[in-house]
Amino acid sequence: MKKRAFILVVAVIIASVSFLYFLAHGISLENFKTNNNENNSQNSRTYVIVHANRSIIEGQDEHIEVRIVNPTNYKIDINVSDVPGQEPCVNTVPIGIVIYQGIYSYNNVSNATQLSIYPPVFCPVLPKVVKEELLPNSSTMKVTLNDGITKVLNASLNLWIHGYYIHSKEWKFYPLIGGHHYTIEVFTPVSQPMFVYFYVSP
Repeated sequence: MKKRAFILVVAVIIASVSFLYFLAHGISLENFKTNNNENNSQNSRTYVIVHANRSIIEGQDEHIEVRIVNPTNYKIDINVSDVPGQEPCVNTVPIGIVIYQGIYSYNNVSNATQLSIYPPVFCPVLPKVVKEELLPNSSTMKVTLNDGITKVLNASLNLWIHGYYIHSKEWKFYPLIGGHHYTIEVFTPVSQPMFVYFYVSP
């Protein structure tokens, strides 16, 4: 009984230290999910790594990195459908992010107002992506377009968020506001939406 209580106390201490470390450092998430869209009969698993600053000072940029990893020894097909929050005029990297002012999660994100981090632009007609494959043991993917061109690209996003755009009578840019919390929602075709949070100090 004493041994069991001692183990419980040690577990609580470790959890507390881990949580304090998490608060003091940048956010880093790994989301593991079996890829249901892959055609290989082997039991493949992909995962997504997200890293973002937990806090910044007003006037600084929030930096976020997202990377899809294929840890297996074979190629994995991924879903080529549209991903919310992708960069305008780019349809080859299947990673998107959206940002909200405030703290949101799965339970209340439907009540949030999405802020546009990309400036409004007119995009030409883009070649359609017909196939995307994650290459073995890497964060690299091979993208095949309907015009016959094949590209090898990083399955990653590296972004500095300066602020956001709001449309009233016209689009206007607003910097990140000091004294506010923000939520970043990350979308990929191999994971459920992931949420990371940061605070802007005045």
